[in-house]
Amino acid sequence: MKIKSILIFLVIGLIAMNCKSMPSQGPAAKDSAVLGVKVKFNGLITDRTAARVYLVKLETPTSAKKTKDEKPVSLISTGDVIVSNWTVGNRIYYLNAQPGDYALIGAEYEVKQAKQQTSSTNVGGGVTVSTSSGGGTTIYTVFFSKDIAEKSKTTVVPGKVSVIGDITVDENKDFDKADEVQKYYGERMRPGMLSVGTVMKLFTTNKLGSLKEFNNSSAMKEEFLKDSKEDFNETNWTHLFQ
Repeated sequence: MKIKSILIFLVIGLIAMNCKSMPSQGPAAKDSAVLGVKVKFNGLITDRTAARVYLVKLETPTSAKKTKDEKPVSLISTGDVIVSNWTVGNRIYYLNAQPGDYALIGAEYEVKQAKQQTSSTNVGGGVTVSTSSGGGTTIYTVFFSKDIAEKSKTTVVPGKVSVIGDITVDENKDFDKADEVQKYYGERMRPGMLSVGTVMKLFTTNKLGSLKEFNNSSAMKEEFLKDSKEDFNETNWTHLFQ
């Protein structure tokens, strides 16, 4: 009986090892970098973890020393909107991030619908076929406020994992109260989303996000990097933690 139990545990362990999530891509160069973040959406009963985030590379370095004549860094970027490319649990990564300064401008979360049985048909021979409806996954896109974008500014360093922080977001559909950052990226990615009527607001999967909590403490980043080391273990990215 003991031997049987040991074999079962060994099989479960092997399955777990083989099911380890692997990075969506390897390093493009020796000094390739990674940008990491945690984002969740505040819910009435439970929080929802983001499946992916949207970022922009800022056109003026946030790390540069400002002079009197220099304009502050703009969160309105004409460059491409970047989507994260790997997620492990509640940790979201942008692999092969180019050096420079980034800001978060949005995120998505997914809601799976349960299938509902609608009918059963007897096809003969004592066999009954059940047809179900529903199911599938709905993706919600949340465009972040200027406050979130500003606080999320992070500099990517070559050959390192740079951590933005752990962010909790409140979501809403008060499109008439959208700030300049939400207006710019919302209309750029979802043209017309801010001008939908009252009825359509009930059905749209586009939302606005405001900041509830932002944690980028040293302790938070240390914990994130500790978990990241496990995420990237036995991959081509292990050099980031050596």
